[in-house]
Amino acid sequence: MVLLISSCNGNNDPVGSQEDISTSNEESNSNEEIAETSTQTTPEPRTPPSPSELCQDVQISESDQPVTLSNLQFYRSPPNPINFDDSLALGSNFGTDSDEDNLIGCVTNHSQDPLAGIHLEISYNEGNTYGAGIANSPNQEIPPRETVPFRHSIGIDSDTQTVTINKVTTLEPTATEGFYEPLESFNLEKTVTYVPATIPSVESIEQLCADVKPTQSDQPLEVNNLQIYDPPQDPYNFGFARESVLVGCITNHSNEPLHSLGMSYSSNGTGLGGATVKIPVKEIPSKQTVVFRKFGSLSADTEFIVIHSIGGNSGEVELEVTVNR
Repeated sequence: MVLLISSCNGNNDPVGSQEDISTSNEESNSNEEIAETSTQTTPEPRTPPSPSELCQDVQISESDQPVTLSNLQFYRSPPNPINFDDSLALGSNFGTDSDEDNLIGCVTNHSQDPLAGIHLEISYNEGNTYGAGIANSPNQEIPPRETVPFRHSIGIDSDTQTVTINKVTTLEPTATEGFYEPLESFNLEKTVTYVPATIPSVESIEQLCADVKPTQSDQPLEVNNLQIYDPPQDPYNFGFARESVLVGCITNHSNEPLHSLGMSYSSNGTGLGGATVKIPVKEIPSKQTVVFRKFGSLSADTEFIVIHSIGGNSGEVELEVTVNR
């Protein structure tokens, strides 16, 4: 029987079977910087190295196993300032904003052939809960006799004390993109004390509207500071990028709260589309200004976008404003 294992979807959910495929063996890790004992108090957060630095000092030695793991620690994605409502999957295996860490580390391929990746079965707090998922790597391939960084797809809750890697399965691709077949499996039972990662700081998008002052207007709303915004990237989200979006500031000139916002637009001077306008609050109070973004990302070939109109429950405003990348 063939076991198909897929990469994760945008909600951190592993897709595919988790059937048992096992031989047993045990591996010892080198270059371990985290104590392997459980603690009752949460250690101080630490900042992990970048992917290019994580594995640079790993020495490849002989092993009876197809892969070895080293430098195991934890990582937190940088927040996405424009993800007001957690709707920006943006093609990411790990979604966008998360209050969970992910296990990262280095994987060395001791075989003679490239691997499509590895699948890890893990447990938390001495086996109280379990999870399984793909460990993603740059280029979605692990060359023979090389070491690459990886990031496991299952999030780690803040109340976790220990994480145990119970089983490792090497993978090869199938004819269906995003699905893999297992090659070899072995039991590991490697326990790592959970040390939370520091939360990366990013500049608030609300600074975009800090200097916008409400003015007198006969129009129900006013739009300022339109621009195409590139959100901070996640270096450990291998193979996926947070895409550009249209952002700006919107002022409610009406005497009632403003909500149910939408816009009409065209990209590169062709076509006419409509989109919801997302704001970080339920509604905009009268005479107040908030940042907004157009729902959905912009394709890489978008050179400019024309906003034809924008409106909400209190009325619509014709704009015909061009925003260049």
